[in-house]
Amino acid sequence: MDVKVALLTIGTELTAGLEADTNSYFISKELFNNGYAVSKHVSVPDDIDDISGALRELTEDFDAVIITGGLGPTKDDVTREAVAQALGVKTIIDKELAAAYKKRALRDPEKMAKIPQGAKIIRPFQRSVGGFYLKAKETLVISLPGVPAEIEDLLCDEILPVLNENLEQKINSRRRLFKIANHTEVEVENKLKSIKGSYSYGLLPKLGEVHLYITVEAGSAEEATNILSSIEKQVKDIFSKDLFAIDNELLEETTVKELIKRKITISVAESSTAGLLGSRLASVAGVSDVFLGGYITYSYGFKEKIGVPKDIIEQNGAVSVAVAAYMASATRKQAQSLLAVSITGIAGPGGGTGDKPIGLHYIGISQENKEPIVKKYVFRGNRDQIRWQASQEALHFIRETIFDD
Repeated sequence: MDVKVALLTIGTELTAGLEADTNSYFISKELFNNGYAVSKHVSVPDDIDDISGALRELTEDFDAVIITGGLGPTKDDVTREAVAQALGVKTIIDKELAAAYKKRALRDPEKMAKIPQGAKIIRPFQRSVGGFYLKAKETLVISLPGVPAEIEDLLCDEILPVLNENLEQKINSRRRLFKIANHTEVEVENKLKSIKGSYSYGLLPKLGEVHLYITVEAGSAEEATNILSSIEKQVKDIFSKDLFAIDNELLEETTVKELIKRKITISVAESSTAGLLGSRLASVAGVSDVFLGGYITYSYGFKEKIGVPKDIIEQNGAVSVAVAAYMASATRKQAQSLLAVSITGIAGPGGGTGDKPIGLHYIGISQENKEPIVKKYVFRGNRDQIRWQASQEALHFIRETIFDD
């Protein structure tokens, strides 16, 4: 029987919808990659009774419970007391830990150094408050800080060794995420029928793409890894250039990688996205080898300044095939790049008409010695979603263009 792991995230900001629970996502993903499957997430507010009640229930059904949050120095940080209450033990102050916190000039070092009796300390890093762990009957309880950066610091070096020492059996499963463009969920699912091998899958639609999760189980971790490698090769063959990223890769990263590989310099001209495309390109390390810069041409006047003729704008409107083509060509010439991308559109919530609805966008690409290519899109969603989809499709357009050359 596989080890059962649950996550208990603490914070009124989570239950009130003020913050997203990114810790559960990160911990679940990393634990699975290291042989532990999380099968339940529970969030509770900063309340001793709520925390202790949830913990008591989880210890009845799970081999390990990982708690995040509530280990700070403020009044609402009550996890230490709640864990002690749930497990029926007292709290004590670890003098060595208190001295270390005092040396770091942390607020209320004695409160910070309080742990349930019988707990072992997870040592703090310089930017971390550490944590503690103990056994409750047959259940391993691990309490961690709630700050995501601190959890990332602690997980591999501190938490995984504790799990490996206290839990006997690991799962022999491996999972990979494939990010696919230009397909619907149904189209992706239909193409999976040709894959040979035993696996399970999940499909998650995203803005402008579909995420395909493939999981394999085997008699050993090594066998599962080998099976997954075989399936990955088949997925790559099936989806070809439409498979644009794997696991944690981002579209902008794989796009920049291809530009660098081919030594293709790029510039951008953006209207509705107002620098979003350029920002996404610039977020990738090493992009300075190929990204020369760009223009935010939000007004008619700025479009004219980069080289779009006034009469073209007046005859066709700023959101048009002609303007997108001129924006791309003019930008490439001024930047002296091998490729240029333009985006012009209506992001909403106002400004749409019968002929030009909200979400309408034209994305253009200009290359040396070639006529500009312009694609028309009509995106759905709110303003931010429309702008994101425009930048996403521009990146896809770049990849398609350089792959076709």
